Amino acid sequence: QKTRQQALSTDGGLTWTQQAHVPELIEPICQASLRRHSWPAAGRPGVLLFSNPASLRRERLTVRASFDDGRTWPVGRLLDSRPAAYSCLAVLPDGDVAVLYEAGERSPYESIVLARFPLAWLLADRPAYRWEPLPALPDREGVAGAFAGVSGGSLLVAGGANFPQGKPWEGGTKVWQDRVFALGQPAGAWRDAGRL
Repeated sequence: QKTRQQALSTDGGLTWTQQAHVPELIEPICQASLRRHSWPAAGRPGVLLFSNPASLRRERLTVRASFDDGRTWPVGRLLDSRPAAYSCLAVLPDGDVAVLYEAGERSPYESIVLARFPLAWLLADRPAYRWEPLPALPDREGVAGAFAGVSGGSLLVAGGANFPQGKPWEGGTKVWQDRVFALGQPAGAWRDAGRL
């Protein structure tokens, strides 16, 4: 597979587990670079940077950003469309990003290029919203038309209607629900929070 592989370390790099190919990190088997731009702080996610020739050939030097320690790479920008090969990332004292890489017009080995850009250039294409699935509601039928909101740091879903005895075209009847469910954390579990 011509994609980058990733592994996880929980002991500062002494051991590594969960090695796997990352489909979005396409590359022609080439040296790449990984550098932390910032750690999570004050409610902001950390930023991890990755650069490589994002192609099946040594070309298209691309820089990507991850906001969840490399689990996903939602942002990427093409830095150089020409033939390109090895790269090395650095974070400068003012927060700008520097990339030293091989590139040329006909071959990636014609010159060494130093590119510098502010992090904002890379993040300009960052999606405004990030969508993640939540755990399914305890009511296995689900509900439509429920009220939803946040209170006390929990997501609340209240009321709504469903067809527990079958779909309308199967003779089922709509049933209005009065249960309230609360979810404290996106990866947590819904709890019964009462009734309307």
